[in-house]
Amino acid sequence: MNFNVDSNINPWFKNTMNEEYLNRILNIGYYVDQNLSIKDDTNDRVIKYLEKLENTNNTEKKYIIDHFKNCSDNYANQINNLASRITEINDKSNKSIENANLNFNNMILDFTGKSKTSSIRGLMAENFLQNTIEEFFKDDQCNVTSQSAHEADIQLISNDHPTILIESKNYSNVVPSKEVAKFNEDMVRTNSKLGIFFSFNSKVIGIKNNIEIVKTDNSSIQLFITNISMDVKYVVFAIKFIKFISANLNSDSKNINLDLINNNAIAITESLKKVNDIFVHLSNCRFTLNNERNNMLKSLDNILSSYYDNEACIKSITNSIINTIDSKLQKLLDNEYLINNKPNNHVNNIDDILLNIDVNQDNLKKILTQFDLKGFKLIQKEKKIYFYDTNNEESGNITYTKTKIKINLAVIDASFVIQKNNFSSLEACFKILNK
Repeated sequence: MNFNVDSNINPWFKNTMNEEYLNRILNIGYYVDQNLSIKDDTNDRVIKYLEKLENTNNTEKKYIIDHFKNCSDNYANQINNLASRITEINDKSNKSIENANLNFNNMILDFTGKSKTSSIRGLMAENFLQNTIEEFFKDDQCNVTSQSAHEADIQLISNDHPTILIESKNYSNVVPSKEVAKFNEDMVRTNSKLGIFFSFNSKVIGIKNNIEIVKTDNSSIQLFITNISMDVKYVVFAIKFIKFISANLNSDSKNINLDLINNNAIAITESLKKVNDIFVHLSNCRFTLNNERNNMLKSLDNILSSYYDNEACIKSITNSIINTIDSKLQKLLDNEYLINNKPNNHVNNIDDILLNIDVNQDNLKKILTQFDLKGFKLIQKEKKIYFYDTNNEESGNITYTKTKIKINLAVIDASFVIQKNNFSSLEACFKILNK
């Protein structure tokens, strides 16, 4: 078989070559042509690596967000429970009529000056006693007898104890001894064995201590409570204390050491003064907890802001890497593969959107990055940035000023305002959009 050898294609061929050498070269060329395929899969490997990198980033991002959210929810629940408990304790401690009576007293003093008259002051004291007794001794009957002569101010009738006669004085000066004598006469006339004499703002002639028990000639027991202001706890203590004495008088133990009781009663009243310290400490504790709660929420917002900032940086760097690789591969392969096979998806160029915006771009960039990562398409029209879902339907728009960013949702006609680093509302916004 004869054939012509093209010296342009095979410049190495020489007529002096022997036939055996030429056959070997032809045989090698044939096997190379049949078995060797040259293929450049650099682009595919780069794309797979970027996809793997993005999946890893999304997994880590989801873990961090879930972790921070769980921690934030746990801390918020614990703080709210503690704050609720403290509020409950405070509400119970303040559920007394002491402040109401004092405010009422001050109001009359400021506007009418009538509180300077003994009759009005006396009426205030009687109302205070009546309200306190009706609140804390619901099983007893409280009869106001101040308008009846020789019967004291209040008679406390109980099924378990003898009737207690109660007298109240709200004098600005020391109570004279004639008022004590009148109280003694009322007890004799009503045949009462138990009596309590309250003097809210002054001492009583003949009574040395703020709390003192006196046993009269007709064997009745009188309890004097003096100069203690209108304090609910002292009224409650006085009634319970005289009931305790009454119960012991009616028991087998007839001998009661009044000195011993007086000394212990004085010690108890001194202890009662410390109750107010508890309320002060509780209020301080509540104030501190509320401050710490606000600080913790602020810290969590800062963490979320930092995380969004990190995502925005990663997204920007990733886009830059992808654009650089695409450009280099096109030049390297010198074909239209990347152009013909590039996905048709819309790409949000956040940096281009931010070029013509003269507000705080840091927070706006973080927010736009989150919308981009969630798959929304972003389009700027005038001074609004519209975002569209995967079905290319408008979901809402973003407006902005120098101090705040407002996200307007079309689905529920609602808006979320983000100021400074308050990004917690952004998560709530995405929850609504994902429904």
